[in-house]
Amino acid sequence: MVVAHMWFDNGIVEVDVSENQALMKGAPERIIERCSTIYIDGEDLEMNDYWRTAFEHAYLELGNVGERVLGFCDLRLPGKEYPYGYSFDTDEVNFPITNLRFLGLMGMIDPPKASVPDVIMKCRSAGIKVIMVTGDHPITSKAIARTVGIISKGSETAEDIAERLDISLELVDSNNAKACVIHGNDLRAKSPAEIDALLRDYPEIVFARTSPQQKAIIVEACQRQGDIVTMIGNSVHDLPALQQADVGIVIAWGITTILCIEFMNIMGAISLAYEKVETDIMKRRPRDPKHDRLVNKRPALITSSLIGIIQVATGLFAYFLIIIENGFSPSHLFDLRKSWESKDVNNSYGQEWVRISPFI
Repeated sequence: MVVAHMWFDNGIVEVDVSENQALMKGAPERIIERCSTIYIDGEDLEMNDYWRTAFEHAYLELGNVGERVLGFCDLRLPGKEYPYGYSFDTDEVNFPITNLRFLGLMGMIDPPKASVPDVIMKCRSAGIKVIMVTGDHPITSKAIARTVGIISKGSETAEDIAERLDISLELVDSNNAKACVIHGNDLRAKSPAEIDALLRDYPEIVFARTSPQQKAIIVEACQRQGDIVTMIGNSVHDLPALQQADVGIVIAWGITTILCIEFMNIMGAISLAYEKVETDIMKRRPRDPKHDRLVNKRPALITSSLIGIIQVATGLFAYFLIIIENGFSPSHLFDLRKSWESKDVNNSYGQEWVRISPFI
């Protein structure tokens, strides 16, 4: 029978056997670390350098074609120490999780939709930088990124350059690499300043084997660059990054569903849903939130200077035109207050000007 159900399993199958058996599946590099033997042709052999090398080659071969790879291992548990009905605890583990027997690898094909490359191309034509953040292995992530165009044709990572020139990775000039694939372990060791430099230096970036917290860190780093960040997620593990991003897009896919409980966000989403479609919006670069505001220096300058001057000039012209039609030149208006109350006023042409009261 299966003795424990870990969080990443999706089912429990009970088999009538005389002894318990611990089964484990997950990231192959994590699985192989816990194994001391390997199951080959019905025999348990010692896990030595030969089999580890064979494991690496098989892992690379499956990952390079974009397959998601899982590793499997097991361990027969002695019936005396772990009898039927033994209470197994997966929080405070009370059964062996090392010295396991490696069973093999399985590659799963989850091809991206055919429309994804076109979407990536449209985003780039609109000036949008697309970054891939995934929990897959770096090899698989890079293969998928090349398939959909996140790593464009002709772009190389430092590892690709080292392989092409047959040199060590330390000898590669990082300035020659236009793309990079960052493992979650490497990301954990980087400071915020190093992450910022990474985002500035590489136009094409893939983050692999990332945790939910690291996804939020990546979003925050992009925002420090002054960018408006949109995060696409499909599970509850993406919630930290979705909440941190300026725009969060949730895909209803899988066994978990994300619910929005913030009323103001829902109102904004409804407003966007009913907004008329702009056919050329993906041909325009996103606005700069620091400079391209509704009212900034440029429209304010145009309004106060150009349009303001025209309005002032038009108003003064109309004023002086009415004054001249009534017999007064503009020069006559200066110091006019002294004679304003006089009953005997001559206009600019020497004619007597008579005030007509509207009350008479």
